[in-house]
Amino acid sequence: MINGTPGNDVLIGTSANDLILGGSGNDTLKGEAGNDVLVGGVGKDILTGGAGQDVFRFDDILDSYRKANTSSSDRIIDFDASSDKIDLSALGFTGLGDGTNGTLYISLNSTGTRTYVKSREADVNGNRFELALEGNYTSILTESHFIFRANVAPIVTSPLLDQRVDENAVFSYLIPASSFADEDGDSLSFSAQLAGGSALPTWLSFDAATRTFSGTPDYSHAGNYEVTVTASDGRGGEVSDSFALRVSDVLTGTSGNDTLVGTPGDEVLLGGAGNDSLSAGAGNDHLEGGAGRDTLTGGAGIDVFRFTDQLDSYRNYASGGLNLGDSISDFEIGVDKIDLSGLGYTGFGNGRDGTLSLVLNDAGTKTYVKDYETDANGNRFEFALDGNFLGTLSESDFIFGNSGGGGNNIFFIPTLGQSNARGLRVFGGDDASGVSELVDDLEQYTGYSVRSLFLDSSGNSIDVAVGGSTVTGKSTDSETELLKNWWHTDTDQPGAALLRAVDILEDQLASLRATGTVTFAMVWGQGEDNAEEIALAADKQAAAQLYKESTLKVFDYLKAHLDAEATIYMMQTGRYQTDAAVLRGYTQPKIDSIVEGIEYVQQMQAEIASERSDVKLAVTYTDLPMRAEADPVKYADDVWHLSDESREIVGQRLADYIADDLGFHGEPADNTTTVESAVNWTLAANLESLILSGSAAINGTGNDLNNTIFGNAAANTLRGGAGNDMLAGGDGEDELIGGAGLDTLYGGAAADRFDFDALSEMSLAALRDVIGDFNAAEGDKIDLSRLDAILATSDVDAFTFIGSADFSNTNAAGQLRFADGVLAGSVNEDAAAEFEIQLVGVTALNQGDFIT
Repeated sequence: MINGTPGNDVLIGTSANDLILGGSGNDTLKGEAGNDVLVGGVGKDILTGGAGQDVFRFDDILDSYRKANTSSSDRIIDFDASSDKIDLSALGFTGLGDGTNGTLYISLNSTGTRTYVKSREADVNGNRFELALEGNYTSILTESHFIFRANVAPIVTSPLLDQRVDENAVFSYLIPASSFADEDGDSLSFSAQLAGGSALPTWLSFDAATRTFSGTPDYSHAGNYEVTVTASDGRGGEVSDSFALRVSDVLTGTSGNDTLVGTPGDEVLLGGAGNDSLSAGAGNDHLEGGAGRDTLTGGAGIDVFRFTDQLDSYRNYASGGLNLGDSISDFEIGVDKIDLSGLGYTGFGNGRDGTLSLVLNDAGTKTYVKDYETDANGNRFEFALDGNFLGTLSESDFIFGNSGGGGNNIFFIPTLGQSNARGLRVFGGDDASGVSELVDDLEQYTGYSVRSLFLDSSGNSIDVAVGGSTVTGKSTDSETELLKNWWHTDTDQPGAALLRAVDILEDQLASLRATGTVTFAMVWGQGEDNAEEIALAADKQAAAQLYKESTLKVFDYLKAHLDAEATIYMMQTGRYQTDAAVLRGYTQPKIDSIVEGIEYVQQMQAEIASERSDVKLAVTYTDLPMRAEADPVKYADDVWHLSDESREIVGQRLADYIADDLGFHGEPADNTTTVESAVNWTLAANLESLILSGSAAINGTGNDLNNTIFGNAAANTLRGGAGNDMLAGGDGEDELIGGAGLDTLYGGAAADRFDFDALSEMSLAALRDVIGDFNAAEGDKIDLSRLDAILATSDVDAFTFIGSADFSNTNAAGQLRFADGVLAGSVNEDAAAEFEIQLVGVTALNQGDFIT
């Protein structure tokens, strides 16, 4: 190796194979004999290979370049096209071309004595690669004289899914863009043929531009086809993947009582009218009994039992117990499916409002799937499964449609993470939940049929969120803790929570994709347990970084196994309820450390969202009451969890964000804005209503909106703030302070105080405040003590009540009068009132009714 200095060097090789490095400066390099490698480095260098097979290598664009007004290009004096090479592999160029899109072009100077190799594309500093060769090489140079960046062939990123279509049914299959990728960023072109190179069957076409297969096989095309799709990068790189396409034979019955028997292959059995017996045999079969009382036997394989009309299987108890219900004799949990997608049912429930109920007969030998709502003729859908399936049959064994406006366009958005994400699935006393609000609002905003929640046979939600879970678990954790691990940091492998979630969601996705086109996304809410882990860490920043990296690994694993194009909507981790932590016996340093841990988690979540376009920070909820605040008796030491009402609001906020992100329009104005708290509470800026619960004497404060605030049975202080507020104290000796705006105040039972703090918050006529239930007999008071009754003096003067008399014409300052249900006050000498308060239903007041 021969090394130059930072100056202008002349470096001469030997007769051996030399590596000559010019370094900085305008150098002259001569290889002499031998197979040499010459690297001029930075500067305007002159390179002579000499005898032998020489390589002229360029490691950086600044080794040889041109700017708008400056040339610093190297010159090769003796390039031998029969043996020498120009190595540009480090610069990323892909070949010869027009000088754009990573290519280089060849040009000749005006005298025909020098050949240039150039790029037309400049870096951020305006530098573009240029190299000169002495002599005319324009008709000689080819890509074989260069060492370009090696082309990386495309890869399969998501295997193509096998497809199935019945004879005489329309087939369409769009190859997802995410199925193939090219590391070089080359544009891919696509082609399709049968495995082995044969052309596609005549009934099947492939649109390469849209990556879409389409066609309709007739009754002669049943069979198995293996279709190969090839992605090419235009530079010699290509990759192929195949999918199996099964065209199922269709066996069709008559209008009578038929017996249809399948073969070991995949078939469709259509009974038609009559009481039919369908026995499919082996194979992955579809069975549709049609009208009449049918017996369906799938046999071995993955079978689908399909009902397309509610009169395919029904009972009518008003017509002497008419029973035309079908019976499935050999349903296999987790293997077979029952397709009800055309009937509008949404899942399991009480058999009403689009749900189905599961009932076991007295003998325990048949499980009935029932709709308790009848049609106009008294018929109600019902079919039976031979055997006891209670506790084992789940919604994932069915293919349900949705009643939303999207038809077969389904948006599937499950909630994952830990307890606050899981809590969105929990229904409160009003039969609503965060998930139900999310689904209802998204269907309203988007027109999709939206699914988030699957139920088991007992009507319980199938949860994929795990309370108390972490993304930084270890494979050596206890058996109980292992179940709560999303990721194992010691083995860099998925934990049980992640594996279970993928297993469940794959099944649920498959059942939905069988009914239509599915857009898949996920809600992720996790971080509470990791905040506590960070709190205990000696190096909190390192622990936070590990949390971030592990969360991203969980996200990547989910997308790789479920849908590479899925968006993940994060719920930012919320507050830590410090009063509840005190009741747990935690020390203040420990509490402070956990609060700090939350701040780290929130910071990492914000970084993830800012760095990844597929992850969105969709909702925060630090302004909403937690369980310990809504019900401090029942949930006194609950440090993490949102109340039922808060969960519903989170669902609504998620729907607004997600709708906007999908290109639709959410409507925050229609959200529930009522929160409930059993501790002192101030409404955040976007909330309108507050209900104080529990039995403690607590306070409620509004914001700048038009608030509605209800007290509990204890003594409350209610403050409306700005806006036209309604305050209702309830039982107890309450203090009500309307604040600015047109306020309506109800004290409720007991001696209440209606407090008016500032003249600027009071008005006249239609803008005056209203007291709706003033009751002097209960001891109610109107508190004007903070008002200066006579502005002309330096003292804070008290008002004098003059009954219903008119204000003085000479000096009305400091006078209060009450007439026609309106209390009026004057703070200056003229006889006009400066403020009024309406008292509904009150005919008389006296001085003792005031605090002045």
